[in-house]
Amino acid sequence: MREVIDRNQFNNLLKETDFQSLLGDKSILISNDDLNDPVYGEDLKIYYLLSFKPAIFSAKFSDQQIFYSRYYYFLSFVEKCKNIHGEDAGLDQQVFKLLEEGERVGNIDWSIVERLNHQVKSV
Repeated sequence: MREVIDRNQFNNLLKETDFQSLLGDKSILISNDDLNDPVYGEDLKIYYLLSFKPAIFSAKFSDQQIFYSRYYYFLSFVEKCKNIHGEDAGLDQQVFKLLEEGERVGNIDWSIVERLNHQVKSV
């Protein structure tokens, strides 16, 4: 089993999705600049697809794969964003909250999460 859903799985969805509609009331918290950023925008969009439209993926991927993928793409967004804009305690806190969600998903292999963490931070 591949833990993280491959980026190529999202190509058509990224082109077809109206992210402002997808995010609804939360869209006021997200700038179009972030969504369209050439360095980290795609990671942020993938994270939002996995977070707000998991049903699109649940027939093909397990809850654990969706969680690992959400974590991977969000952490990738955070690290790229911090490399450009500097440290951000708010983003770090959101990563921690996302990890807490793993408890609700169940059957999370935390060694996979740790490996994903090292993979993202070593790029």
